[in-house]
Amino acid sequence: MKRIFLVLAVCISTVANASPDPLLLRIKISKPYCVFNFLETCKGVNGTSDALRLYIEQQTKSDTAFQHLIADYIALPLDNLYQHPGFPESRPSYRSIKDLLIIAAVQANTIDDFKRNAIGILHSTDYDKLIQLMTRAAVWYDKIIWSKHGAAAQHQLEQLQKYQKTANTAFIQLKKFYHSSWPEDIPFTIAITPVPGTTNATAATPHANTLCLDVLTEETNYTGRIAIAVHEISHVLFAEQSRQVQATLENLFAQSKSPFAAAAHNFFDEGLATACGNGWMFKQLSGTIDTTGWYSDPYIDGFGHALFPLVSQYINDGKTIDASFVEKAIRLFGEKFPHAPYDYGIQFNHLTMHADESEPVARNTIKQNLLQQFSLGWLNFTTPLLESESVSLLQESPGTHLVLVDRDEEKTFTELTRLFPLLKNITYSLKENFVITFYDDRNRLIVIGKIEKGASDKLFKVLKQKQFVDKAEHYWRF
Repeated sequence: MKRIFLVLAVCISTVANASPDPLLLRIKISKPYCVFNFLETCKGVNGTSDALRLYIEQQTKSDTAFQHLIADYIALPLDNLYQHPGFPESRPSYRSIKDLLIIAAVQANTIDDFKRNAIGILHSTDYDKLIQLMTRAAVWYDKIIWSKHGAAAQHQLEQLQKYQKTANTAFIQLKKFYHSSWPEDIPFTIAITPVPGTTNATAATPHANTLCLDVLTEETNYTGRIAIAVHEISHVLFAEQSRQVQATLENLFAQSKSPFAAAAHNFFDEGLATACGNGWMFKQLSGTIDTTGWYSDPYIDGFGHALFPLVSQYINDGKTIDASFVEKAIRLFGEKFPHAPYDYGIQFNHLTMHADESEPVARNTIKQNLLQQFSLGWLNFTTPLLESESVSLLQESPGTHLVLVDRDEEKTFTELTRLFPLLKNITYSLKENFVITFYDDRNRLIVIGKIEKGASDKLFKVLKQKQFVDKAEHYWRF
């Protein structure tokens, strides 16, 4: 772009000058969001800090008024989901009511601001109740957290804001790398919340144009914290790819002849985010490579490290993910994990699970038992097992399928045999607990576990210990 500068009528000079990067990313503290997160943390929601929850519980364990407040908050219906149509099946575009509330809270500076921003998201009765609860909770938050750690939180904000310009440039580079449809005029906000301490566990969760980032009040590893932020931002940019871009990427993996394509596809989002944030961004900030572990899951950590040189090359060259990148990513995954097609830990990363369980508490127990043994990038849990939707998924949905049978065994296996004729060739006794594994005619891994009612934890432990699928052993007891 050419710019013309007039210097006090002395001369007119035309200066060719590159446009500065638009300011898309900012870092702030929002007290309304801090209070909202305070309530969410006390509720025990996934994506909140266990360390912060324990700290709050220690400060309020004999406060019955506070316990009543949290019980009232838990009763609010904030978890409803809605879906944007037209995206690939393996990349469903979901939002929740809670996402919208968090975005409204982050953009607010006071609870009155939040009250204006959030109107219409909830039914008026629930909306009014939420505002009342947040107003009451703000008193406890100020007493327990802000009065003791507010100054430290402001210091952390000032330190992180020193990296804001660099992070903003990285955001723009990553937007191009991901071929994301993120609009040029929509800012992205990182909202930090203080967690007392130096080494406690923290959380980071993206919500559309907002990243909620826990920050330890006494920490000094600011490059590491920004790297975590960029990791989560990368997930957002991946999710905000257009329908066309997502469909193109899905087809590239689907059309690959590599036996590692499905597994690489399942770990692609997390692997890329790890390479971008924990790898590339950390090096941009510090000039060195982070020699500590980048991710607690060994598959994501390994894939992230393997992708790091390729990702760095593409970002630094201003290139966008393309067919060549996908082909190389699949090859790198195969080199890193040569047994990937037979590894339960890898195959379960993208999982459809079927069971007969109508009670929400029992379904949640099954999911928690599974998460204790395996890291899941995507889970679709359908019930009842023989309902038409579940049967349709068993027939059509790609990826690994795990079937839990703990009741109506004869009826269930009759239907499963109709769906998978291979079962006719396997001898089993419904009086025993067993596992049947096989690859169907679409090369999908099917795992069927016959278990005692409520014994899903035993099955998942057995599969974890087994580690690899034995193609020559379709049936085994436990």
